Amino acid sequence: MSIHIKEFRTSDSKAVSELISSIFGEDNSEGVSDEGRIFFENNHSPEQIEKTWKETYCLVAMDDGKIIAVARGKENRWNTHLFVDKKYRGKGLAKELLNKIEAW
Repeated sequence: MSIHIKEFRTSDSKAVSELISSIFGEDNSEGVSDEGRIFFENNHSPEQIEKTWKETYCLVAMDDGKIIAVARGKENRWNTHLFVDKKYRGKGLAKELLNKIEAW
C-alpha cells in the first residue's frame, strides 16, 4: 500500500463522483427520500464536481493510482466533504486530510 495525497484536478471528477456515490450508497442511503437521493446524486455528478470544486480546496488520497479518499474545504477552514473508502478507514487518513484542509 502506497498512499499519497494530492490536490484535486478536474480530471479526477469522475473517480471522485464514483467514490462519493459508492460510499453514500453503502453508508447513508437508508432513510433518505427519493428527492434527497436525487438531489445528492445531481450535486455529486462528475459534471457538477468538475464545475464547482475547482473553486475550493480539495484533496484526494491515492493508492496505486486509485482515488480512495477525498476531502473538500471552503473558506474559513469549513470542511464540506470527507469520504474514505471502507477498506482504508481506521488508518488515520481522514485525520490527515482534515489537518491539511484546516491548514489551508
